[in-house]
Amino acid sequence: MIPTHPRIHELQTRAIADEHTAIYVYGEFHYTDAFEKVRHTYFRQMCIGQGIALGLFRACEEGNSYT
Repeated sequence: MIPTHPRIHELQTRAIADEHTAIYVYGEFHYTDAFEKVRHTYFRQMCIGQGIALGLFRACEEGNSYT
């Protein structure tokens, strides 16, 4: 893993813990499965509230799909 962003400051961590802001992680995978079918998976997760203390993310209601 190579960090591509600056470290989260204490004020930002507190804002996330207090549910005033959130961290979002999103991306996509494109691959060919064992049956030679091309597949696509899109994901979006967020970290908000007390999950910040443990680095826990949960799936968002939108932004997650697969084929």
